[in-house]
Amino acid sequence: AILSRLAPALCAAGFEVQAPLLVRWYNEHPKVTPLGVAHHLDADGDTLALLVGNSRTLWRPFVRWVGERLAEDENYLARHPDALDAYARHAVSTLLRALDGVPGLDAAPSVVFADETLETHGRCVSVATAAHVAGLAFYDASLQRSLHKALGPWIAYRAVIVFSGVIAPRLPRPPEPTNPLSPAEAQRVLAIQQDCFLRWDDSDEQANWGRLRSIVDAFEIGREHRYEHEMMQFHYEPDAHRRLEALRRTALCARGPGDGGAAARRAALSCDARTG
Repeated sequence: AILSRLAPALCAAGFEVQAPLLVRWYNEHPKVTPLGVAHHLDADGDTLALLVGNSRTLWRPFVRWVGERLAEDENYLARHPDALDAYARHAVSTLLRALDGVPGLDAAPSVVFADETLETHGRCVSVATAAHVAGLAFYDASLQRSLHKALGPWIAYRAVIVFSGVIAPRLPRPPEPTNPLSPAEAQRVLAIQQDCFLRWDDSDEQANWGRLRSIVDAFEIGREHRYEHEMMQFHYEPDAHRRLEALRRTALCARGPGDGGAAARRAALSCDARTG
């Protein structure tokens, strides 16, 4: 009942990539167990958890939300440069508060977000490992990347929700995912990745990030789920000012000239000039 109520709300917010798991599946993974409690999910082993992620469908809800923030405060992005992390926290936390009173949920769920680190939060969970043990996506250690059988590399993880007190020992454990890449594709992408790192030049971040982008673009699997242009620009533009300015323009264009005052009207004129 909990997941069936939460799942469609998460989808509407752009987080349609979801996979349930038990805490022990993650904590008992051979790569996680030796790491210590700061890297573990803090709950009984049979506690229900949910991995939350996204494909390219996140972009439109995210951009709309940013537009709403800019309508309230035109300097929002200057004060919140990590806007996508902020959106994930806002959306997930808001949806979880809406679960208050749902039968079987006697305690507030806890959430570990993917952007948390030992330095910032005193804990760090491997969301790629969580995806692997949940049967969602294969983790390719050589490519250091999660690969979904349909989405390919066009997938990202945002949080692990732990439903404290919800014990689900009978949750069926999915089979371990297998690598969806053919040996030829795996070798081809690995060669591009190795070339990228061999040519890394700290004095030319644009070139570095262009080659990083060429790695993900080299996958055949999931090509139809490739991020749209503005989303690629957001993820692969190394210059923070350019990245946030592009996001600002996209968000204000999405709102339209009648939605956000003078800033939105200026953005709409700019959109017309680019597309007319």
